[in-house]
Amino acid sequence: MSQKENEEKTLELFERALTIRRAMGGACVLVVAKEPLDWARLREAAKDADSAAENAAETLVIIAAREDDSGTGSILRGALACGFRTVCLDSELMSSYEQIQYALFDMSAAGLIRPSDRAVVLYAGFHSTQFDTIGVLPLGSPFDQLTPEGLHKITGRIPYRTFRRALDLATQIGREGREEKAVGTLLIVGDTRRVLRLSTPAGYDPVKGYTSKERNINDAKTREGLKEIAPLDGAFIIARNGEVKAACRIIKTEMGGGSKRTRHDSCLVAAAVSKVTKAAAIAVSRSTGTIRFFIDGEQLFLIEPRERGRWETEPSDPR
Repeated sequence: MSQKENEEKTLELFERALTIRRAMGGACVLVVAKEPLDWARLREAAKDADSAAENAAETLVIIAAREDDSGTGSILRGALACGFRTVCLDSELMSSYEQIQYALFDMSAAGLIRPSDRAVVLYAGFHSTQFDTIGVLPLGSPFDQLTPEGLHKITGRIPYRTFRRALDLATQIGREGREEKAVGTLLIVGDTRRVLRLSTPAGYDPVKGYTSKERNINDAKTREGLKEIAPLDGAFIIARNGEVKAACRIIKTEMGGGSKRTRHDSCLVAAAVSKVTKAAAIAVSRSTGTIRFFIDGEQLFLIEPRERGRWETEPSDPR
């Protein structure tokens, strides 16, 4: 396909996305761009789609792109110059779905859309650069429980990638258990030096001696290994970059008489440690399978057992 044909195809799909947004009541059109586009033509198309909007490009359309060595920053600069709002994607998020989820999360945290809103997303789902897929996606459960302030709290404490990997790990542990038995656990992310001072080893630390790369939750093999040791007592202590600094740690809290607590009191421990440190805490209940997320001693959201697996599934029915 020639460059001219590609530009016409992109404009056609963009206009369709705008039509779908209007028909379905979507909050915006999110364009996940991998190369510079004809921003002026897209701006005119957005204006034609909603002539009542004072600045249709800024109101209706958000451009997302990754910063990397290929000069992707020029994509965002060009989009900004034509009046579009932009989101800079994490360059280490590989799949299109991860990139879209990050963009929706970042948009919600910035107050551009509500967590419960739906966005019409235009992206290259099957081709390396050419747009070929339009989807209608919400940020999704459990984030529809959150306000933009709550989302902003999360992004202010830990990087999205680490947050998402830790939450994925927690939901998999809660959903799958081990050897057909339910498993509860506690993951404490961030402010690791202070958290380590507030904890003691339960005994053997199964992650000790491994390299930083080998115990980073951004690696799928590491996450599988951590699921195997999740039945052991104590908490996982995870750094902002995803490195598991320690496992099987008993947290010393000031709640409930200041006693040392195991993960059987995971909700109390999660609330307490997130209140006295800058860490985020994720507690998985062994008895109910409910996942709770805490910052500043406050429960920001929970995932009930019936919801696990639904919100983390990639879209399988692109429009």
